[in-house]
Amino acid sequence: MNRKTVGQSYLSRNVLAVISFSGLFLLLAMYLWAPESEILYDFQKPLIISIFIAICLLGILAAIYPKLCKGLLEFKKFDKKSLDPEKMNNMQFEGHHPDCGKFESHTIIIRGSKYCPGCSGLLIGAIMAVIGILFYYFYGLPLIYGEISFWTGLVMVFLALMLIIFLKLGKKLKIVSNMALVTGSVMILIGLDTVKENLLIESYFLLLVLFFILARIAASENNHEIICRNCEEKSYCIYE
Repeated sequence: MNRKTVGQSYLSRNVLAVISFSGLFLLLAMYLWAPESEILYDFQKPLIISIFIAICLLGILAAIYPKLCKGLLEFKKFDKKSLDPEKMNNMQFEGHHPDCGKFESHTIIIRGSKYCPGCSGLLIGAIMAVIGILFYYFYGLPLIYGEISFWTGLVMVFLALMLIIFLKLGKKLKIVSNMALVTGSVMILIGLDTVKENLLIESYFLLLVLFFILARIAASENNHEIICRNCEEKSYCIYE
């Protein structure tokens, strides 16, 4: 198996960042110039909202059971004859971070347990998003508030992606930026559905949300990989 290099991870992060930001600008162009839909299907709103809720629920599941995210960090043992068995046996994972002391800046402690601030932010944001989209589905939103929702959400998502992808964030800012990514996304979707009611644009945005998630994962993976590649203990544990 070929090990990924930091350069490959960096390239993947940048490619997904370009797709995400380009997709946001294209969405803005659609919002400004695409006509409102003349045909509103009965299944349209329930379908779009159900898909978005499903995405949020998967995020909630991953945040509650972070071992599902451990694929972000895969640690490969190699050349077992030269490894320290005691160190190998002591290597544990806390969520999707190894308990090696190198990831203290990537974890927060709540009641004696360690949690990932990024995943915690996504969890809180996803819960808020589900509540918000259900409230919108049952009660609706006046047109002017739909406009405000779209523009506010667009700014939130743009800033959140900028912070998450390109900056090294503190724990609190990680929580806030990841919350903003999800809550901003639901605000965009509500704005699109209120103002445009265009199935094609809304479907496009749901696809774009997946690229937001992939870009966020790639940025996290890149940061984690750099830590592991610079680790003095890589003789028994290597990130790949």
